[in-house]
Amino acid sequence: LARTLQQQQNLRDPMLQQQQQSPDVRMLVHQSHDAVDVRVLVQQLWRSASVGIGCAADIVTNYPFWIAAKRMGVGIPAMPANFCQLYKGGGSFWVSLGPTTMLEDASKKAFEDHFPPQGWLQSFGIDKELMASAFAGAFAAATFCSQVEHAITVAHAKELTMSGAVRHIFHERGGLHGLLLPPGMLAMIFREMPFVAALFYVQPAVTSRIYGMTSAGSESKPDARLHLELASGFATSIVTTPLSHVPSVVAAYQQ
Repeated sequence: LARTLQQQQNLRDPMLQQQQQSPDVRMLVHQSHDAVDVRVLVQQLWRSASVGIGCAADIVTNYPFWIAAKRMGVGIPAMPANFCQLYKGGGSFWVSLGPTTMLEDASKKAFEDHFPPQGWLQSFGIDKELMASAFAGAFAAATFCSQVEHAITVAHAKELTMSGAVRHIFHERGGLHGLLLPPGMLAMIFREMPFVAALFYVQPAVTSRIYGMTSAGSESKPDARLHLELASGFATSIVTTPLSHVPSVVAAYQQ
């Protein structure tokens, strides 16, 4: 089969290629292509499932801290009466992470493709990938993040369920306009710009630097290590949190 495929690949005329393939060879080729497609699909599904599980673990660990900070930004106690209330909106946030990440990733690539190779920002030493990441954060904040976080903030500030928060926004805050163009969008944009830059630009650079310190002189790519990943995460957070925290508090107060 391999020899036959190589022969077919060397043929320039597609019509001649089809004529010289026997029915058995064509069937084997189609079966091999189908097997490859199924294997790629399974790999993609497994990767998506792994990302979903990772996002769920992230919410279980970090969501209460994020909500406590948001509640304090609104001006209510950080801890609700019931500890489980700290996770209110966690399911909605988990569902929103997929579209948010896809928007950020797709828009980052689109901005990178449309930025000129040289410009006035590059003349100041600002990397094109960094600019694309910041613009991607602004785009995701305006089109998705603001709307989801508005509902979560209202649910905590008004002590409502998530569905109750959506109904409250619709009936009391301008209908679809209140849902799609919530208050605090500008602050959300300024929060997401450094956050997405940290996600797609700063964190990989910091991780590479940390792994480089531990594998000096080694040509092989180092294996992922938990303590180095944690160190990279903390270092990235220290660099970017001061830039994103202030607009995050402003957005929470406006929401």
